[in-house]
Amino acid sequence: MTGFRIELRRTPVRWWSIPLLAVALSMVLFVGDDWSVSWPRASAAITQADLLLMVAALGLTAQRVSGIHRGRNEEILASRDRSRLEFTSLAADVTWLVAVYLTMTGIVWALMWSRGVPGGPWLEYPVFGVCGVVFAAALGHTFGRLVPGRFTGVLAAVTGYLLFLVLFPSGESPLTASVGYQAIDVRLSGAHLGWRLALTTLTVLVAVGAVHLVSRDRRRPLTALIPAAAVLVGIAAMPSGSESPLVQPREASGRACADTGHGGEVCVWPEHAHRLSEATAAAERVGEAAAPVLPTTIAHREHGLDRGGVGGFTLDHGPGDTLATLAGEYVDRAIPYCADWQEEQWGAHSSLRLWLDARARGLGTLPDYNYQSLGASSDFREEVEETLARPEEEQRRHVRTWVETARAVTC
Repeated sequence: MTGFRIELRRTPVRWWSIPLLAVALSMVLFVGDDWSVSWPRASAAITQADLLLMVAALGLTAQRVSGIHRGRNEEILASRDRSRLEFTSLAADVTWLVAVYLTMTGIVWALMWSRGVPGGPWLEYPVFGVCGVVFAAALGHTFGRLVPGRFTGVLAAVTGYLLFLVLFPSGESPLTASVGYQAIDVRLSGAHLGWRLALTTLTVLVAVGAVHLVSRDRRRPLTALIPAAAVLVGIAAMPSGSESPLVQPREASGRACADTGHGGEVCVWPEHAHRLSEATAAAERVGEAAAPVLPTTIAHREHGLDRGGVGGFTLDHGPGDTLATLAGEYVDRAIPYCADWQEEQWGAHSSLRLWLDARARGLGTLPDYNYQSLGASSDFREEVEETLARPEEEQRRHVRTWVETARAVTC
């Protein structure tokens, strides 16, 4: 323990902890604030700083180890237990780097609690982030031990940037640097997290045993060769790609529901219970706009609550997107899709979705957003624009023709 304390005070990584914390926090707090309304989003948002911390960990540990093992230190190091020395050195570096990550996490969580957001943190995301930092530090330690030089740290940092940004991109690998968009209906894959933990452990073993690969004492080369081979096999075998996504659908443990003023119902995920009134108010606006042409009772569900069901609205992209997805869900449930539809039915259905979205927003023209999300081509948009410009009663009569056209073919 005494040796660890000495290394903890001596490592230059500690001088980088404050700047790294400041930059990491800024990457979470000042790059979008939509994470602050939901614990799932906030838990995933802290991983946005992982790329910075992993690249820094790789570069800093590589430079530190390279400096220790260059020239005059070898005679001193030869008199000590080499594996213990490597482990102590790595543990000191990791302690400072992980402290940065956990401090950043604690600040974000404190902000969430201060705002009274219901629910709690999803702990697999801090585990995900800590594993990434430890993996990168161990990789950097090994790099510095095997390739000592004046510019080892810079070379290792550049290598790490390319490694985590290009070779292991987000959403494709257990070794990706961060989790991107975190939808309410998905959770980090347990299989990916398990691989991440295993590969991190093996990489630490490689770092501790790497000294025997470059030492004149060849009695224990397997100390590093076996875990190194295991790491390579693990990287080759680990799940990745579209067939094994980084996140997986989750099942709802419950739901928060409320009735609308039109006899319908709105349900959201338990983590969004505090936003139920917001969702209900938006659903009522859509219902009021639809009532003259599509009188029906709709049960609205937030995306992912009904697995295998149609549609589903979202709350994570602002009020405009909530209205757009509610309008789309309203039309989808009122007039379900049919495999036998021709282009005419598809066009009428798409036009209804666009028109209802604009009416729910109180607009006389279509809003500016990606219409492909509503399945509408530019031809449909032009017709909807013309319809919105007509007088109220004439507009409704024209919209009812879309309803009749879409319902002309049923499955």
